[in-house]
Formats: sequence, C-alpha cells, structure tokens
Amino acid sequence: MALSFIVIGLLLVIAAVQNTQGELFALVKENFSGPDNFLQWVFALFLVGAIGFIPRLKGFSVALLALVLLAIFLRNGTGFFAQLQKAVQQTTAPQQATA
Repeated sequence: MALSFIVIGLLLVIAAVQNTQGELFALVKENFSGPDNFLQWVFALFLVGAIGFIPRLKGFSVALLALVLLAIFLRNGTGFFAQLQKAVQQTTAPQQATA
C-alpha cells in the first residue's frame, strides 16, 4: 500500500514539474467516467478478491480472477492486444539526420 502511494506521489510531482498536471487529471477523469470506464473492472476484481477470503471458495475465486484478467486482455477491439497492435501500426520510421 505504501508503495502505491509513493508511485502516485512521484507521478504527481513529475506532472507538476513538467507542468502537465491538467493533462494528467483529464486522462484520469476520462478513464473513470463514461460508458466504458475503469471502475467496472475495479469492482469486478474487488468482488473476486472478496470471494477469495472465504477459504472454501478460494479455488473458485482464483478461477474467476483468471477469467476477469483474460477478459481484460482479450476484449474485442479495445483489449490489450488490440491496443498493442494499433500502437505498433502507428509507429513511424525514424527521420534521417542531415549534416
């Protein structure tokens, strides 16, 4: 928990030094609002973790956690691999330096 606070603090300090805190807050707001937001995944992971605290349901919780993580990575069009492929296709060739 302390490590997450340190990382968040470092991100805020870096954004403030670069004077991009407005862009950072807009990005965070975009991820936590709208029809396809991040909070539904947080809720799903919290619910699965809560089920895992019941000793008899621990195996079921691990299976559900694997299913949720698989859904995050393989979402049609917006999953991890689709976004990775989109990012790779948008790369440009390096510019030749002129002397």
